[in-house]
Amino acid sequence: MDPQSQTQNPEQVQTSNISQTPHVVQQEQSVSPAPETKKSNEILIHIALILIILSGAGGFYLGSYVFPAKPSKTLIPAPSPISNPTPTLDPTANWKTYTNTIYAFQISYPEYLSIEEDFDKEEYYDNLINFSSGETLINIKAIYDIDIYENQEPKDVATREIMDSGFNYSVAPTIVNSYSAAITTVQGTSIKTTYTTKHPDKNIFIAISFYSFTDKETLDQILSRFKFLD
Repeated sequence: MDPQSQTQNPEQVQTSNISQTPHVVQQEQSVSPAPETKKSNEILIHIALILIILSGAGGFYLGSYVFPAKPSKTLIPAPSPISNPTPTLDPTANWKTYTNTIYAFQISYPEYLSIEEDFDKEEYYDNLINFSSGETLINIKAIYDIDIYENQEPKDVATREIMDSGFNYSVAPTIVNSYSAAITTVQGTSIKTTYTTKHPDKNIFIAISFYSFTDKETLDQILSRFKFLD
């Protein structure tokens, strides 16, 4: 090889080095835009997230409008069964009624009792009727038009009627179906209980005597069906 070709001119070497320098600088300038690209990517990601959130919220409200939530069912409790009370039978429904128009009263009695009326009117004391069944006896009499009894209470009249009998007795005020009355109990060979009632407007007393009547419930029912007539 020619020694001259191997020996380079210093100026040529320097020129060669200078011509290569801009090339390096050009490579450095092509790399520098990288941070801006990263920032742009972050902005795009943020925009995408915002769009996703907005689209989700819009879809929720749109779904609520197009497909509204079904109203919750209100549970109505089943009505409790109504128990119909068993009707109470009236034990006096088939009873018979005795009516006395002379002394203006009436009274009901059980159908099993037989009756015996006394139609002979007596002065001041009038035996009216007997109800009986076996040893059971109910006697009704009227005490009327006795002047000393005009303004007397039933207890006073009942006491005067029994005081000379010689029996052991007790007299107490009571009520017979809303009427003022007295109860006289006599202890003897058989128990006698007399209820003496007073007519509201007349000088009439009705004495109802029960002999050996042990059915207290029926006795009370008989008295509850007693009433004076207008």
